[in-house]
Amino acid sequence: MKSKVPNPGSEEAVKRGCTCPVLDNAFGKGYMGQPGVFVQVADCPIHGLKSENQDETKS
Repeated sequence: MKSKVPNPGSEEAVKRGCTCPVLDNAFGKGYMGQPGVFVQVADCPIHGLKSENQDETKS
């Protein structure tokens, strides 16, 4: 079973190696305060284009 992927920019995601913007994503809450909307970096090891977890990111 896969573990839940932390939101881009959240403290947990950064601890796991996330390189997505922290401030733009309001520390994992969502871009400009919009839950479920995130700024992601294409080469982020967790949320990037090559990540297997891309579709599992949830707020």
